[in-house]
Amino acid sequence: MEHHPLKTLLQINNGEYAPMRHLSDLEQPRQQLPQAFRPNGAIYINDTASLIANNCFFIAPTKLYIMSHQDSIDIDTELDLQQAENILNHKES
Repeated sequence: MEHHPLKTLLQINNGEYAPMRHLSDLEQPRQQLPQAFRPNGAIYINDTASLIANNCFFIAPTKLYIMSHQDSIDIDTELDLQQAENILNHKES
């Protein structure tokens, strides 16, 4: 993860912002913060009944399949696609 989510500010009012958790998190080295993960959209596993009953993918307790940064590329632009193709070509050679 490029930026730790606990080093994020949320807008709470016009012109006012608050940290995700604690002000002190903003000054901590990211290595001292709890390890964090973000969904990359690659894999969602759920049973149909839970999905229909809850109308969402994320239901407690949630488990993770941790993927490398290289395997978790978001393809939103032409440049992202080129980067993904370069990585794929490098893996195949």
